[in-house]
Amino acid sequence: SGSKSDKGSTSGSESDAASNQSALFASWKQSGTQLVVLDAEFNLTVWSNGMVDATHGHDPREGDNLADLPFRSVEHCDRLMDTLTDILKTEASDDDGNGALHALQKAVVTKPNILLHLDTRKAAGPQNDVVLSMTAIKIFAEPPEPYHILLMGHHEIDSGLMSLHTWAESDVMSDLTSEAGSGYLGGA
Repeated sequence: SGSKSDKGSTSGSESDAASNQSALFASWKQSGTQLVVLDAEFNLTVWSNGMVDATHGHDPREGDNLADLPFRSVEHCDRLMDTLTDILKTEASDDDGNGALHALQKAVVTKPNILLHLDTRKAAGPQNDVVLSMTAIKIFAEPPEPYHILLMGHHEIDSGLMSLHTWAESDVMSDLTSEAGSGYLGGA
């Protein structure tokens, strides 16, 4: 018989840090900024008031899984989940150790790297589709969570332009824009 390991207990500083993060996330939920925080399993930790406004009243509960949101298509949901999985798998950098507040600061200045395309037919309002250009940033979370992901909205995209999105990110678009300076716009 041996003594039990004390691995399950948290130190005072870990408890304080977790409490501080909880308070920060609570304030983010009240924010008018488009903010979403996901745990490592893609369960919602924060869905801000700004997201409720942007999605015409859609207000999922804390703990709901990202995959359960009303995505416009299964393919879009799958692509988004794959991208977020890749972000979680990236090596931790020195920036990751600074936690949620630093991640928010980083999200403000980082170019958007995902699109969130939801069908909000069930919500009130004239528009059915919502397309948000967002930045996804990995957050070093407080124990026992390894990481969270912060999504911060930068702007809404007209859903009628979504058919151009895939094309716009292709090599063809890169070629066209690099040659546009010389007056070449492609075509015959």
